[in-house]
Amino acid sequence: MTRRLRADPADEPEQGAFKAALGRRIREARKRVGLTQGELADATGMSKTYVFELETRGANPSLDALWKIARALGVGPRDLVPETDLDAAASPAAMEELARETVQLATDVAAQLRLHEDIANRSRRVEALLAGLDAVRRGLAKH
Repeated sequence: MTRRLRADPADEPEQGAFKAALGRRIREARKRVGLTQGELADATGMSKTYVFELETRGANPSLDALWKIARALGVGPRDLVPETDLDAAASPAAMEELARETVQLATDVAAQLRLHEDIANRSRRVEALLAGLDAVRRGLAKH
C-alpha cells in the first residue's frame, strides 16, 4: 500500500508567499530580457493567461513549466526559485555558526577526555600506592 503525504494546512501561508515570490521572480526575469507575457507564453507553449496567473496570482507551475520558462528567459530554473527559510538554514552565516559550535563542542569533549584520562591516571597511582602500602604492611607483619 502506498502512503501519501498530506500537506500541513499550517504551511499554506508559507506556500502562498513562496508562490507569490516565484511569480515575482518570473516577472522580473521576463522584464529583464524584454519579453511581454504574450511573448513568454508563445516561447513556452503556454497560454498568456497562465503566464499572468503565474506572475500575479500564485499559480503552481509544474517542474516542466518551470523548466520551459527558465529556458525561454535564458536562466536556470534555480534562478527563478525564491530562497526559503530552509535555504537560509544552510546559508554561509548559518554554516559558519555551526562550524564554530562544532569546534567548541570538540574542544569541550577533548577537555572532558583529558579530565577522564587524568582521573584514570590518578586512580592507577592510588592503586599502586595502596599495593605498596599493603606490601609494607605484610612485610611488617612477618617481622
